[in-house]
Amino acid sequence: MNKLLLFSILLYCTGIFNATASTNISGQIRSNTTWTKAGSPYICTGTVEIAPDAVLTIDPGVTVILQQSNIVVYGSLIMNATAADSITFKAILMKGDKAYNIGFDDLAFDNSPLGTYNIQYCNFDAVGINFNKNPINLEVSNCRFTGNYGLVGWSGDSTNYLRVHDNFMSANIWVGGHSGWRHSGPIEIYDNDFYCAWANNTINILAEIDTIFIRDNKFRHGGRAIFLMAEATAIITGNVFYDNQEGIHTPSFNVDYYIADNVFAANDKAIFLVQNRYAFATIKHNSIYNNDYGILVNQDAIGAPTHSVYNVTMDSNCIYDNKISGLCWGVLNNFSIGANWWGSTDTLDIDTCIKDFKDDFHLGAITYRPFLPNNSGCKTYTPPTTDIPIVPGKTKKQITSYPNPFGHSLTITAGKTDILAEVVLYNITGVKVAAQASIQGNTAVINTRQLPAGMYIYLATYADHTTTSGKVLKQ
Repeated sequence: MNKLLLFSILLYCTGIFNATASTNISGQIRSNTTWTKAGSPYICTGTVEIAPDAVLTIDPGVTVILQQSNIVVYGSLIMNATAADSITFKAILMKGDKAYNIGFDDLAFDNSPLGTYNIQYCNFDAVGINFNKNPINLEVSNCRFTGNYGLVGWSGDSTNYLRVHDNFMSANIWVGGHSGWRHSGPIEIYDNDFYCAWANNTINILAEIDTIFIRDNKFRHGGRAIFLMAEATAIITGNVFYDNQEGIHTPSFNVDYYIADNVFAANDKAIFLVQNRYAFATIKHNSIYNNDYGILVNQDAIGAPTHSVYNVTMDSNCIYDNKISGLCWGVLNNFSIGANWWGSTDTLDIDTCIKDFKDDFHLGAITYRPFLPNNSGCKTYTPPTTDIPIVPGKTKKQITSYPNPFGHSLTITAGKTDILAEVVLYNITGVKVAAQASIQGNTAVINTRQLPAGMYIYLATYADHTTTSGKVLKQ
């Protein structure tokens, strides 16, 4: 059978598209071109380059499939997606004659001329947006990103704005990474829902930046939510950090932080500051509770205290019910912090929340009086009922899923000595799907015949009431 015909049949049968027409694309676009819904999906079998004097317009409702390829913009790209009719980009990895909805391909503005791009109402499935070299104004809103990198700026010198808002992102944002990368325009990241974004750091900033604003986002079930490693002024306000490995991590660079009005709950580490004497941090009006660690200051990976003089203002926070410590002061200097609420007015209780000189003579002593007398102003976060805990590394139970990718059925097998009580399947947005599991001992078989193709998450509950989860793909 002709491989192109077989590929089209596979895409149709796996639900990647449900149209009778398709258009194969590769090479250079040298004149103004429009991709229409009638010609969709457009299958990029090789790299597509938009020439400097050409304009590619993509109509609403179009699906673009990148078959281990990229779209590189040297000219102009216009995407006319609407709220009612989005544009979809999918990356397909071919293995033999089978197509899998995984991989990392991108829409690259590496060499585009100075201009403004407003990308909205698009779906990026294992496809990233790559902005490098020439400066552009880029705004991304009301889009969905799933898998791998969402937005990447590796190198170059940008002097324009980057705005990312009102998106669902099971992917991350990476700015910088090469020596000398500078972004002197503002970066604004706000009102996004970062869900289960496990690739490296959810927001990874390695560039030299004047100011970055990160506000009113949700970071749920991720790895390290925010990682800032460059000279910058960072204003981080109004965010929710829930069930991540780390909320905010700041390595030893000259960054001025304003961290205020955030909620940190159920994280391994809420705020981890590793700074030098030239950095300043203001931590105010945050609610930090039910984490393993609340705030760690200047403690390196092996737990040894540093000698830095840390310039920090810390007051009016609610720091309580953290499992190991609310504040771990890992520097040699004694320090006085402002008035915070520690979950109690009993100084013996407060002492147990703070790790300092009284616990280890290598550390400085913290003076925490006066403290707030009550929990007025404290905030909490309640996850939605469809929210599921996806926390790799928090369970030591062995579990496997096969086949992966799966077809009409999925088998989940726990360790030989484990007993499964329930296995539930969710789609990537956290909504439980209609799938029945037949369980015998440590093995569950789920009928997935009626499920559409895409990424799913299983949540396995054991007889001892512990849980574990993982990602699987239906082809």
